[in-house]
Amino acid sequence: SNSSSLIKVYPAIIKGRTFNLSLPVPANKLQVVNSTGSVVFERNLNNAIGATIINLPALSKGIYIVQVWDENGASASKIIVD
Repeated sequence: SNSSSLIKVYPAIIKGRTFNLSLPVPANKLQVVNSTGSVVFERNLNNAIGATIINLPALSKGIYIVQVWDENGASASKIIVD
């Protein structure tokens, strides 16, 4: 199985401007993509592993996809900014 699927993004509903990332293997890049497919935030993770806090810019309320790249490829998780 692909361990990319073990990447956890939480909470799924974001009330403030931070979320947590749990990375089972070193990850090198994160993107947050809006519902129209535009990248609204990008961060180099510098091979971060384990628990990482991501600080977001002010985003409009809505559904976003968090994409994380690691040695296994890309994984995508849905978040809601409320």
